[in-house]
This record gives sequence, structure tokens and C-alpha cells, in this order.
Amino acid sequence: MKKIKNFKRILAIVVISLFVVSLLGGCKSTTKTTSSTSSSSTANNRASEKGLLDINGKQIYVIYLSNETMSTWQSVNNLFLKSLVTSAGGKCDVYSADSDPVKQAQQFQDAIVKKPDIIVTKPVDSAAVVSSIDAVNAAGIPILSIDVQPDGGKELTHIETSQEDLGALDAKFIGETFKKEGKRAEVLVINGQEVASNSQQRRNGFMDEVTREGNIDILAEVGANWDNTQSLNDTLDLISRYPQFNALHSQSDAMMQGILQAMKEKNRLFPVGNSKHIVVTSIDGAPNGLQGIRDGYIDHISEHNSALHADIAVKVIIDYFHGYIIPNPITFPCYEITKADVNDPIRWGNLDVKKVDTWPVMNETQYPMQTPPANGSSST
Repeated sequence: MKKIKNFKRILAIVVISLFVVSLLGGCKSTTKTTSSTSSSSTANNRASEKGLLDINGKQIYVIYLSNETMSTWQSVNNLFLKSLVTSAGGKCDVYSADSDPVKQAQQFQDAIVKKPDIIVTKPVDSAAVVSSIDAVNAAGIPILSIDVQPDGGKELTHIETSQEDLGALDAKFIGETFKKEGKRAEVLVINGQEVASNSQQRRNGFMDEVTREGNIDILAEVGANWDNTQSLNDTLDLISRYPQFNALHSQSDAMMQGILQAMKEKNRLFPVGNSKHIVVTSIDGAPNGLQGIRDGYIDHISEHNSALHADIAVKVIIDYFHGYIIPNPITFPCYEITKADVNDPIRWGNLDVKKVDTWPVMNETQYPMQTPPANGSSST
């Protein structure tokens, strides 16, 4: 079994999936719960934040230094964060590093020159970004990170789903499913990128839960770099070498297109209910992942909510500029998605990314905004 090494990142691609979006809440890795986010409630809509980033005539300027734009997860995150800042009266520029840590370092330098009021980042590489954060600190600009936590530097806060829980929920589902059948799970694992902190943490959570379940055998695992072409080739190879597998775990919906194509080519892709069905789990809850559940090919997804990360980030920014103390870090666990609730409108993969400017802010309990709701004025 190939082991993922826990070594320092020199170059990391943090990618995840590709097209739509919806809402969310939280759950522990060992228990099922329902969401605490309400999509039907419109009381906590954008009007509650209107003008809160236009303070006494000063428009708060936010720069978001994103890692990439290829995946649905990040595209949604970029769009929603900018839209929320703008509707709250602020100004927001988003720059993508295209998964290149050198490019992101240059973007940090350029951002410092622009003198924003605050910087938001999702690092390409959690180790390489530290020197850039040190430069931001020296410039006296507050900074917060989303999803991938830097290895150092001083931040206002870090916002993330529990990456360990994302992996653990999938492993728990596999264990429970095969216990009901009285069988052992023989699992192939498609990880993201060995040098990426979120990939390492997801693997740790998955493997820890594998040990707890006691009925799961890991046949092999590979790192497919969040890439569909590589996941296709890796899965084809693993199926040839381990034809006895009866379950497969992917660290992201971003790789599911390649994985499902490989299973189809090897005549191992059958829907739930077919005696030849392979149990498949994934992470994200992107549109393609939700469609895989609807089609019966994916059994379980640990939801990694792109929209909620952006929503909380903007609430944090509002609170910070209104003088409130910001907790650090802000970590919220994940929800699981199965056939039973795949069509729930709270799923982030069910919102239309083309209508991002119409999405309400999220009525969630993970980070309630401390600033009182706006009264419709452009300043407070």
C-alpha cells in the first residue's frame, strides 16, 4: 500500500470539482445529523448586510488571492465571496494563482502595493505562502485564510471545514454498509495530492476511521493530484491489479469523472441495487458528485461547502471592521449526502452558479454575524 508522506510542501495544487452551488451546516465524523442551515428562510438575506462594508463613507476594499479557478468548488467560492462583499457595500478584487505558488507570491506583492483594507487567501501551498503572509503582516494589513491553512504567519482567522471529518464520514459509511452485509470492505483509495495539507488531513481522518470500523481493508491508494485524467489512468491500473475490490473512496468530486469512466471501461460501473454495484464515496458535494448519487453510482459524499466558506469569510470581515473580536480558527464539521437528501436545496451543489448575485446570505449557526443587521443605509 502506497503511503502518503507528511512532508513540507514546495509545490501544491489544491483543486476540487467544476460548475454549480448551494448552502450548508455541520456534523461530527461519527454521527449523522441534519443541516442547521435553512435555505427556505429569507429573513437572513442580503438586506441584513447592505451597507455594512461602506463605513462612514469609506468603502472597505477586499482582495481575495485564490489558488485556482478550474474547480467548481473554487469558482463558486470566488464568485460568491466577491458578490457578498459588493452587495454589502465593499469593493472586492479576486486574483487566481492558477495553482502556481510562485504566481501567488507575486500576487501577494502586488496586493500589498494596492493597500487593501484586508486580504483573504486560499494558499496554493501552505508552506510556501508563509513568507508572503509575513510580508502582509509587516505591511500592517489584516489577512484571513480559507480552507487551506498556512503553516505560519499571523492571521485574523482561518476558516475551514474539518478536513479529518470529511474523510472519516466516508470511511464510517463504508464500514457501516459492509457490516450490514456481513462482509469486509476491500477498498481502493484515490487521494488528492500528497503535498497538500487538506489531502493529508482527509487521509488521516479516513484512515483513523478505517481502524475504528475494523472491517475495512485498504487494497491500495494513489495520489491523483485532483486531476481527472490522472484519476482515470490510476483507477484503470488499480482495477486491473485489484479486481476483488468492492468499494472505492475518492478525496474529491473533482476526480470522479475519471474514476467513473475507468469503472465503466472495466465493466465495474453498476448502480445501487445491482448485485455488482461497487460502493463509492467522495468529498465535496459539487454538481457532478450530486448527479453521481442521483444516477446511483456514488453512495455517499462528505459535503465540503464552498458557499459557506465564502459566507462566513464576509461575515468575519464585516464584524472585524465593526470592532468585534474574531475567533481563530473558525472550524465547522461537515454533512453527509446520500440518495435520501441529494435534492435538498441546502446542498451547495444545487444552486445555480449563473445566478450567484441572487443567492441570499446563509441562515446558518456556524458563525452568526455579531454586527447588528443593516438598516438599509450606506454607512453605520
